[in-house]
Amino acid sequence: MWLIAILFALTGAVRGSLLGGQVENLPKAASDRQDDVATSDIDIDLDLPDGATLIKLHGTFMVIAWLGTTSMGILIARYFKRTWVNRQIFGTEAWFFWHRACMLFTWTFTLIAFIMIFIDVDGWSYGEAPHAILGTITTILCFFHPILAMFRPSLGDDKRKYFNWGHRFGGVLAHLLATVTIFLSIMVKKAQLPNWLYAILSLAVLAYVTAHIYFTVLLRKAQQHGSYSNRNIDAPYSTWRKRGLLIFGLVSLCLVAAIVTIIILAPIGNGSTPEAPDETAPAMEND
Repeated sequence: MWLIAILFALTGAVRGSLLGGQVENLPKAASDRQDDVATSDIDIDLDLPDGATLIKLHGTFMVIAWLGTTSMGILIARYFKRTWVNRQIFGTEAWFFWHRACMLFTWTFTLIAFIMIFIDVDGWSYGEAPHAILGTITTILCFFHPILAMFRPSLGDDKRKYFNWGHRFGGVLAHLLATVTIFLSIMVKKAQLPNWLYAILSLAVLAYVTAHIYFTVLLRKAQQHGSYSNRNIDAPYSTWRKRGLLIFGLVSLCLVAAIVTIIILAPIGNGSTPEAPDETAPAMEND
């Protein structure tokens, strides 16, 4: 709950600092009339992106993070510990370097996207409860996940296996909740997304599940191979794993790009259309 309170405070600080800078530049004659200022609305341009832009950026960042880098990072951690053996990047095992890079990208984009949507709705959105609640839970899990990872026990510690299971469960749970939340975003009226986006999202999920099945089959076959016990070399079928990861990466890139394009161009297809402006008011004024 304190994380939500911090986000509320941060949202208020961003708006307050921008608003405060504008008020200081108002003419003194206007600032002296405090009673009039307190009882009237002041239309001040904060030079912030409009609501539609923030919503599109929020959706774009979340899709890239959870359907892109998170999926790739989980696959690498699950199936590539015996690939690129004896190869290090900046002093870190290659598989761990790429896993951590993907998850750091997810962590950064998720927090930025979450702050964006808080700025847009100026707090909590009660009208979109399922999407907002699951999104908040996902963000909290995402926020703490890498922090807790810094306290992992050493390899020889008996508690390491419990940490590994807990770390895996937390990551998979956050990924699952994020995916469900993205599906629920189609029901958010302000997003104005078409219903047929469900099909493309389903393809992204299908590609991810298919990748898991493919790598699991290769893992089982590798474990039956005689050289699997030699941890100083890549496990058998290393080339097939690398090819599979490349293919999944390209497919995922295309699907994420398509989803992001739809988010940016919304409303399109059978999505909700913006309400038409009320033309009766000017006519009444002219009368």
